Amino acid sequence: MRTIKNILFISIILLAFTKCSNNNTAASSADWKLGVQLWTFRLFSFTDAVNKADSAGIRYIEAFPGQPLGGNMRDSFGVAMSPASRAQIKELLKGKNIQMVAIGVIVPKNIAEWQQYFELAKEFNLSYISTEPLKDQWDAVDSLAGVYNIKIAIHDHPNPTAYWSPDSVLAAIKGHPNIGACADVGHWARSGFDPVECLKKLEGHVYGAHLKDIKVFNDTHAADTIVGKGVINFDAIFTELKRQKFSGMMSIEQESNWEHNMQDVAATAKYVDMAGNDRGYVNLYDLNLEGAGLPPEVLKDAPEKYDLWQMAIPLGLGVKWDIGRQLALGIEYMYRMTFTDYLDNVSDKYLNPALYSAYLEPDQAAR
Repeated sequence: MRTIKNILFISIILLAFTKCSNNNTAASSADWKLGVQLWTFRLFSFTDAVNKADSAGIRYIEAFPGQPLGGNMRDSFGVAMSPASRAQIKELLKGKNIQMVAIGVIVPKNIAEWQQYFELAKEFNLSYISTEPLKDQWDAVDSLAGVYNIKIAIHDHPNPTAYWSPDSVLAAIKGHPNIGACADVGHWARSGFDPVECLKKLEGHVYGAHLKDIKVFNDTHAADTIVGKGVINFDAIFTELKRQKFSGMMSIEQESNWEHNMQDVAATAKYVDMAGNDRGYVNLYDLNLEGAGLPPEVLKDAPEKYDLWQMAIPLGLGVKWDIGRQLALGIEYMYRMTFTDYLDNVSDKYLNPALYSAYLEPDQAAR
């Protein structure tokens, strides 16, 4: 007499490899430091500016000479600060867990003055000095930078200043291994340059950057606005900086809403952080937005298709009926998850339909 056996089984089936997508032009996260140029808070004392940076969630700063120190300190930030003020500044920064990375933008008149600034930078353990040095100082300044192991980052004010063009910065860099660039993307745009192309020209020499946005391109007097709300394509800038493996400081430098701009700085910090973690990361269009019905004018800018292999591992649970020796019937429930599905599910840092409006409106993403 034939019997029917009920057997509970679990199956794991390895399916064929399938193609998934990837674009290696950008990293999934950024290695740069996000700071603020204290010129943003120039209407306030150094102490108040540090407090505002702290409130905005900023952990790195670029100081500028001449800012009153505030508190019970009567001098201003710079080479003439008293030992007591210097000690108090160090305690202030330590208490706020904020690191001073750079000072600038300075234009010393002579090498003796340069020596004083290098001593100040050494005391505060700075990475670089933002400057627009006189041409006849290049050799001496490069030599001092080598001695102190502190880089010189040439800043670009708009045309017709000495370093408005990346070519003029490259001229200073040539033969001077300790001289590089402080890339002010807003000023480049004011001078009519594409900031991305400028960054490409200066690849390998970008020590720091100033982040500002403007309302009108190719206008040296263009008004400043919050990063992401103006005419500059910051997604392209961040992608290029990632490609270059930029690890320096990007200093937010907002020159508008002077009296009430702390929240603007906080919004910019959030905007940049989302960009550093692939806000609007269009490389996943084919995966995350499949079937979302996005307009063709958006999808046309998607990068080339992905070219990596991926393995799918379905899991199954079921019951099998064994009828005699030659006949078996089985019912199994299969659950299929791919690696890309997993990435889509666990990460909110990639573009998906829910975040698509934020990609279209970066000012909304910054709030």
